[in-house]
Amino acid sequence: MTLAPKSSSRMNKADWIEAAMRLLVEGGPEALRVDRLCLALGITKGSFYWHFASRDALIEAMAADWAERRPTAALAEAEQSGMTPAERLDHLAQGFWRDDIVQYDAAMRAWGVSEPRIRAAIETTDRQITAYVQSQFEAMGATPAEARARALILFYCSIGISAAPYLLDKTGSDVLGRMNELMTGQANAGSE
Repeated sequence: MTLAPKSSSRMNKADWIEAAMRLLVEGGPEALRVDRLCLALGITKGSFYWHFASRDALIEAMAADWAERRPTAALAEAEQSGMTPAERLDHLAQGFWRDDIVQYDAAMRAWGVSEPRIRAAIETTDRQITAYVQSQFEAMGATPAEARARALILFYCSIGISAAPYLLDKTGSDVLGRMNELMTGQANAGSE
């Protein structure tokens, strides 16, 4: 595998994390070795060690990136002005598919089984996302209990999609949109 790198002088920490994520998807956690990452990028180990003290530091940075930057960016994008709660939920779900989070999600969840730092990052992100989705259902008039149940249903569907994306083929975006229509339509009907 060769990852299209920036020039080594322009690689930053985020670039290394993104490259490590792609390597994780392709080869699993055992592929996340400094030498393999540098070889895939065509960059020297010196560049890696400029940004990270060790492989362990890279793992911690990947966990922090997953727990902090990824959900923050997704939720901020969903909060664009002028969108209704239903549109926000659809935008969030479409982003999961559009931004190829599906691949990363499956790889991170598999790694989280054996890596406590990754598991903690996943739990943090999962809680943020489900709380946000619940708040959107509540904004549509669902009771807190109903909103929580609907948020968890959508969330667990997303995990299922990341575990078996091949079932959706190229229709993933359409299926996600329909799932959201079903859930938000029910939430709207239940509040009338």
